[in-house]
Amino acid sequence: MAKKERFDESVSKWLQESAPARIPERVLNATFERTRQSRQQMGWHTVIRRLSMPKFLPALGSAAVIVVVAALALGLYVNRQGGIGAPPSPTPSSSPTVAASRSVEPTAPPSVEPSAAPSVEPSAPIVLSYASADGEVTASAPSTWNSIWSGKDGLASDVWSGLLWPGPGPCCELTSEVIGLVDPVAYDSWCAANGESPLLSAPAGATAIAQQVIADPNFETTAPVAARVGGLEAVSIDVALAPGGEACRVQTIEISRWIHHLQTQPGTRLRLYLVDLPEGMSVETLAITVVALEERFEAFIAETAPIIESIEFHPGAP
Repeated sequence: MAKKERFDESVSKWLQESAPARIPERVLNATFERTRQSRQQMGWHTVIRRLSMPKFLPALGSAAVIVVVAALALGLYVNRQGGIGAPPSPTPSSSPTVAASRSVEPTAPPSVEPSAAPSVEPSAPIVLSYASADGEVTASAPSTWNSIWSGKDGLASDVWSGLLWPGPGPCCELTSEVIGLVDPVAYDSWCAANGESPLLSAPAGATAIAQQVIADPNFETTAPVAARVGGLEAVSIDVALAPGGEACRVQTIEISRWIHHLQTQPGTRLRLYLVDLPEGMSVETLAITVVALEERFEAFIAETAPIIESIEFHPGAP
């Protein structure tokens, strides 16, 4: 009996010195899980009874059972961990083998509806400022337009005048649409000096000139209406050549022909603006005409309205 007690003490001492102080919790959990999943086996007492050394078992006693259990648990731990101190095995979620064995359904790329090509709107023409040779009159018009002024670009300056027209092409040859600016009194005198009948009986202001045009049997006109040009009060009437009517037909200079333009372009009509200019301007009364064929007249009036509104006067401009 004394030998058995000494043997038990030796085994206990050996377990305390060699066995780990505490089995990791994950080992115990793994052991319990594996035990739960394993088929029911014979108990330890059955194993002990069937050992081939029956004389040794009584001496081994309960301490041997403890050693066997500890050894089995340690072996299971080593087997699970790949060796004492080895890093833990990767979890299924991070294991390349497990990830590779998963069946992954291919996902179709998202369907993209073909988008229609964006419509590109043509860029609007740049608006430019057009000025008379003396700088006293300016107007803004699209860059596609052309202009010509007396005393500029090699033109005669005997009568103050200017022309604006939509390009391309030279004025009054390929187009009947034009905006004219002229000194009506100076032009009437020039026309009379070149063998034509003068229209005006004497120099006069905007209202008086409008009344003389209305009274002339060579023209058909509308009633005068008040208007504004360049911030100044103006008189406006529409004018067309009467059947059998005539106007000054002198063609020797390249200037705006005022209402006489109707003689050179049959089937045209014009809107006439007469403006009395402030002191310091080289022209006392300015005539502005917007000319187009009858079928295009109203449309051209609408197209040129921004140009007429942009006209400015600059008294004493250098």
